[in-house]
Amino acid sequence: MFEFFKQMKEKIVDIIEPINQLTLYGYKKYFDLLKNLFNKNKLPNCILLSGQKGIGKSTFAYHFVNSLLSKDEKYEYLLNEYKINDNNYSYNQIINETHFNFFRISSSSSNAQIKIEQARNLIKFLNKTTYKQNFKIVLIEDIENFNINASNAILKSLEEPSSNTFFFLIHNNSYKILETIMSRCMIFKIHFSENEKKKIFDDIINNHYPDLLNMEIDHNLYFNSPGSLLHQTLLIENSNFKNNKSILSLISLFLDKFSETKNVQILNYASFYIEKFYTDIFNSNTKILSISLNNYNRILNQINLIKKLNLNEKNSFIWIKDILQNETR
Repeated sequence: MFEFFKQMKEKIVDIIEPINQLTLYGYKKYFDLLKNLFNKNKLPNCILLSGQKGIGKSTFAYHFVNSLLSKDEKYEYLLNEYKINDNNYSYNQIINETHFNFFRISSSSSNAQIKIEQARNLIKFLNKTTYKQNFKIVLIEDIENFNINASNAILKSLEEPSSNTFFFLIHNNSYKILETIMSRCMIFKIHFSENEKKKIFDDIINNHYPDLLNMEIDHNLYFNSPGSLLHQTLLIENSNFKNNKSILSLISLFLDKFSETKNVQILNYASFYIEKFYTDIFNSNTKILSISLNNYNRILNQINLIKKLNLNEKNSFIWIKDILQNETR
């Protein structure tokens, strides 16, 4: 088997989590809209932010929440710059999970289901009194990862929220959620043009990842998002074959990385490059296309089964790599 199919040791990917991202990029119109609604006492009690994975929905939510909670604090949110002051009390209380008026639910990884115990802890929080500001804020990330019992457990809270309680739900629109949850929320569909996403990505690179400025990056943001492209870029940059960026080497990297992390988003990266690999084959007309098309469909079907059924991927990935190796002959 070719050298690029060997498992490769990587460095830890240094990516800023949404809760720690102090600067907000690209969300000015959404931020100003919600802020205006809040100032007029018209902010909906249940807001669903729905859009691509990695588009910045959670970062936006943390910024807007901080602007509410830090009002009148010594180091309050910098509205003119769309920045969190890392000295403000609310920011530090939130990252330490000790803010009395704020509650967060998030799965521990991108494919981990949120359990009913977390929903029950939410109900306990809602029954507590508020501190200082006369409102409570609940941020629920990865709402698509709620299992059916957890979803049902929070429906009543969403249906009849008290006037001083605000829910912000983050939804990766690649996955469905219960219609009953959607019906209880004001839905904001987050969308950016390809040029807007490129501007967000470039701003993040320029301000936070100067080491990547000279790296050749494929700005494929039509189907991608800034966060996902950044994650891919860092995975590639931190690998020990970053000078060998053939499509097959990238597929191998993402398959192997999924085996280590079980992060479904990384498996999506592999699927993207598999699609790109076969598009090149179909355009070349050097093979019997019906065979390649059949192989392509079989590979994607197997990857979808791994996602849905949590199958052991080891033998499947060996099989996928063998097929791709044979396609190059």
